Amino acid sequence: MFMARCAYLREAIPGPEGPYSYISGWVEQDASKIMDEVSQTLRTDVDEVLKKAHNAFERMKKRKENDSPLGKKFRTELHQLVAEAKRIMEEVAQDSLELCMQYK
Repeated sequence: MFMARCAYLREAIPGPEGPYSYISGWVEQDASKIMDEVSQTLRTDVDEVLKKAHNAFERMKKRKENDSPLGKKFRTELHQLVAEAKRIMEEVAQDSLELCMQYK
């Protein structure tokens, strides 16, 4: 009886109809929800930082004492860096988060 019960448990519990098969579905749903929330929070936070930096430099560039050729060059490079950072966030970071979600 003991051997039959052990064999049954070995076959039934980890099988596709066993109780543990449902846990993976629940974990996947929870992980997807959490990854979406983390992705959205990260995107929002990075956008806020970039907007604050952009606004600060916009204020500074309107001052006459900051309007030099070197200042113009710096602002041009900054705008390019901001655009590149946004591109990275929208493409690379999102792809990385999705890959993380696949392996969770």
